[in-house]
Parts: sequence; structure tokens; C-alpha cells
Amino acid sequence: MAFFLQKQYAIAISTNIAMASLLSECVLAQNIALDGTLGERKTLSGPNYIIRQTDGRTVGSNLFHSFGKFGLDKGEAATFQSSGKIENIFSRVTGNSPSKIDGLIATTGTRANLFLMNPNGIIFGKNASLDIKGSFVATTANAIQFGDRGFFSATNPQPPTLLTVKPSAFFFNQISPAAITNRAKEGLEVSRGNSIVLVGGDIDFDGGKLEAPEGRIELGGLSEPGIVTLANNFNLTFPSQFARSDITFSKKASVDVSGRGGGAIQIQGRQVRLTDESKITAETRGAKNGRGIVISAQTLTIQDGAQISSATRGRGNGGNIDIDATESVELIGTSGEIDKDI
Repeated sequence: MAFFLQKQYAIAISTNIAMASLLSECVLAQNIALDGTLGERKTLSGPNYIIRQTDGRTVGSNLFHSFGKFGLDKGEAATFQSSGKIENIFSRVTGNSPSKIDGLIATTGTRANLFLMNPNGIIFGKNASLDIKGSFVATTANAIQFGDRGFFSATNPQPPTLLTVKPSAFFFNQISPAAITNRAKEGLEVSRGNSIVLVGGDIDFDGGKLEAPEGRIELGGLSEPGIVTLANNFNLTFPSQFARSDITFSKKASVDVSGRGGGAIQIQGRQVRLTDESKITAETRGAKNGRGIVISAQTLTIQDGAQISSATRGRGNGGNIDIDATESVELIGTSGEIDKDI
């Protein structure tokens, strides 16, 4: 009997040690860390991470942040704070891990645009969401160019000095640029009239959604080193000499810019493929004319109930759907439900 009690005691001690070790790991395993190149090197405390303006470096109306790692688990949130004069917040990840975002990214105190750059890849999980006042850009480029003033680089992280102008291009130095994956079921959404830009290697909408009501959505990628230019209206331009990457939509993925005046969507890839009732929508619901949808690709495939729509439900004209496919367009099977009100 004494042996039995000793065994129970030993098991209890072992269990308590294991639990303490697990709790310790949970406390220490924070997902956001500043790399020290633009300020103090430190790991931020979650699950509600506060990223202060003083944690980065302000240059004119631009605010720069540099992270060794940046990710969010389910239930976590990262809030970027800035003053009213900040127009753009640029964040780079200089470590070796992709950004896995399964929580909320937010901004406060400003209508600034937010840029997230990680050359290792960006994955938006099922619970990912946005609460920002301006536009949102996610890229797996190595660097962002600022006219003839210089670069904000994730792979050569030098502090910014004269980067007071607006960004003009994305530089990709990787042989095969990293992918961007979107699984956000509730959708990544920006406020009315703003833009969402995803530019990387392959872009995979694995059931994920994007919404920019009356705004602009730009999707595109490269499969080799190259340069993608960025205009002031968040329009992407891919020089013809660089090979583009693939863009896929599956599991009822959706991209939507509908509103009183339909927004604009531009998709530029090599093979663009929509399946499983996925939708690309720019619906006009008011008196303003829609701005339509532009797709540039080698091949475009639409199947299994997938749809591309630029219809109107208001007095404004629906926007055009312009498809420039250099090799083929495939329409396979039948569409899903047809809206009789259109």
C-alpha cells in the first residue's frame, strides 16, 4: 500500500512539472518581436499587442516598423498606434519565419495606410481580420522602393533616412518569391473607398475573402526576381519581361468591391483559376457608374459554379469586365444560382 501511495505522489509531481513547463512555454511564446534596427529590441506581450509609434521611426508622414517576427494566433490582436499626421505605416519582417495571421490587425488614431512586408510568406488564417482606417497592402517582396530616395528592405534592413515620399515599387530578389495564402472566412475588409493589395509569389484564396466596398482590390505576383510598380491609386503594373505567378480561388473564396458606385478589381497572374463557386464581384448599387474588373493572364479557368460579375442594381452603369488572356479562357460546367433580380 505504501508503494502505491508513493507511485501516486510521483505521478502527481511529474504531472505538475509538465503543466508548469507547458504554462511557461505559453507565456514565453509571444508572436511579435521588434528586431532593434529602428528602436529598442524587444518582444511584445500578447494576446493584445500594442505597437506604439515610438516603437518604430517616424520620417515625415511615414512611420516605419521592423520586426524579427510578426504573427497572430486565434484570439490575438495587433494594434498599430500613430498620430494624425501619419499617412503610411510600413512594417517589415526581417526574421526567417512567415507571418501566420489568425487574429486581428488594427490601427488607431489615424486613417493611415498599412503595409505588411515579409519575404518568407504571409498566411491569413480562418480567423484573420482587419480593423484599419486606410488601405492595406500585404507583400512578400524583399523591399519597397521610394522613388529615387532609397528602399525599405526586409533582407538588407538599413534604417530609413530620407524616405518621406510615397512608395513607388516592390522589389523581388528571390528566385521564387514566397506565396500569400488567404483562408479568412469572415474576410479581410477595409473601410469604404479604400484599397486592398496582395502582391507576392503565388496567391492562393483557400476559401478566403477580401472586401473593399467602393474601393480597389489589386492581386498579382511574380514567379521570378523582378520589379512591380505601384501608382498613387494603388494600381500595380507588371513589366512584360517578368514571369507572373499563379492565382487560385477555391472553396467559395470571394473578392468583392460592391457599393453605391462599384469599385475596381485588377488581377494579374499567369494561370488564374476560379473553382468551387468562388466569386469575383464589382456590383453597382447606386447612381455612380461601376469601375469594373480587369484580368490579365496567360490562362483563365472558371469552373464548378464560379462567377465573375460586374452587374448593376442601381441607376449607375455596371462596370466592364475586361479579360486579356494570351493563351486560353476556359468556362467549364454550369454556374451556381443565377440572381433573377439582375
